[in-house]
Amino acid sequence: MALFHRYDCFTSVEHKSGKVDAAAELKKNQASLTASGYSVTPGNTQALTLLTNTGPKQYVLHQSSVKTPAGLTKVKGGQEFGYVQLADSYIKVMGYCDSGSQLRLTIPALQAIHFNPTI
Repeated sequence: MALFHRYDCFTSVEHKSGKVDAAAELKKNQASLTASGYSVTPGNTQALTLLTNTGPKQYVLHQSSVKTPAGLTKVKGGQEFGYVQLADSYIKVMGYCDSGSQLRLTIPALQAIHFNPTI
């Protein structure tokens, strides 16, 4: 599912099977960007709750600013990721904005999401 904001931001959530190591996934994402030549500066973390059919699930949203060097394809300058472990699957939460300072605009949309796999 993807939600778009008028200020060049969007959020996306994916439901995936299995267990997730959130710290490893965050490192892998950052390593992928830096290996490609982008500069990643960690930013704020936000403690959020995802409403699910089995109750609310706490997770941490990790925000960062990404600088695109000259000559590389421009990427969104504000990026955020969080992971919600469920019983035998997980939710990957993502947000992207033109700049890191705009990431705060994604929070209301992320707080409004309710995951119910039986619908």
